[in-house]
Amino acid sequence: MSDKHRPANLPDGLSPEEAARWEKLARRLLIGACAVMGGLVLLIALALAMAPRDDSTLGVMKALVFRCH
Repeated sequence: MSDKHRPANLPDGLSPEEAARWEKLARRLLIGACAVMGGLVLLIALALAMAPRDDSTLGVMKALVFRCH
């Protein structure tokens, strides 16, 4: 961008239109990442709710969590 098109009161960097476009993209990426993380948490909760509650499953889960083989 040439200096003759830049208003005098703006600092060097992005124009307001470019900054708004990047901010919109960042907002979309953040919302998408939060949606994916929320989906993963829901899937993990569903898998744990559907898991059998016998001693062998709990022993394997404890071994995986605490690494006590």
